[in-house]
Amino acid sequence: MIKCGECGAEISDSAIACPKCGAKTAFTKRQDAGNMRAMIFIGCMVSIAVIVWFVVDDLQKKARVENAINMMRTYTDKQDVFMKTR
Repeated sequence: MIKCGECGAEISDSAIACPKCGAKTAFTKRQDAGNMRAMIFIGCMVSIAVIVWFVVDDLQKKARVENAINMMRTYTDKQDVFMKTR
């Protein structure tokens, strides 16, 4: 048995809240803080994953554009050589 921090009533040490005044116990407060830390951590990880996804997607788009430009340059260079040999 422990004492309620708010009203001083004797409550079970496994109680979530004081049955007399409804105040949360220290155990519940620690649990809430742990849950909040976990949610913040998960939120940060999801945010990082989304940012990485956008960056990688942008880099892939730039690489495809560069590849297309290089293919066009190669094609026009071959065309120039062909036209000069005629």
